Amino acid sequence: MFLNSAGLAHVPLASIRHLTRISSDHCPILLQLGSPIYNRRSRWFRFEDVWLSYPMCSKLMQQNWNRADIASAAEVLKWKWSRTLLALFFWSKNKLKDLGPLKSQLKAEVVDLQVREGSAMGISEDENRILISKAKELVATLGRLESWWKKGAKARWIKEVDANTTYFHSMASNRHRANRIV
Repeated sequence: MFLNSAGLAHVPLASIRHLTRISSDHCPILLQLGSPIYNRRSRWFRFEDVWLSYPMCSKLMQQNWNRADIASAAEVLKWKWSRTLLALFFWSKNKLKDLGPLKSQLKAEVVDLQVREGSAMGISEDENRILISKAKELVATLGRLESWWKKGAKARWIKEVDANTTYFHSMASNRHRANRIV
């Protein structure tokens, strides 16, 4: 089976497998032009570092992990993992989707309180405590957003570097093939 770089560009996910020979001295070859079909339900669930900035995260993990289960050690471990990860998954879906709007809301509230503080009337002690609380919450939210975006930027950078590596590897492979003496 021979393919040049133009052919490989048309079928980048092609794979070749030698099948078992039965009654001949030749091995049949199976050429697959597409990618294997993956089950979409089996996506990986990854722990996010930004979760650690929420006190509720550790409480949620302890609460789900420490529930008593009666079974073999392997089954108990499996149940604890799946129960804890499922709880974290749904908690994160509800909590993290609102970081952008939460930042905007907190910023507007802090600006409003600061404008009222700077006016001739000023603000009361209760409003001052609210201002300090909202400012701290805004700083925490900005830190969480920064952590979230840094992780995304790192993933994109790795993907771009990998694309460069693939390109230069294909160039070196083509050069190696061209320099080969047959």
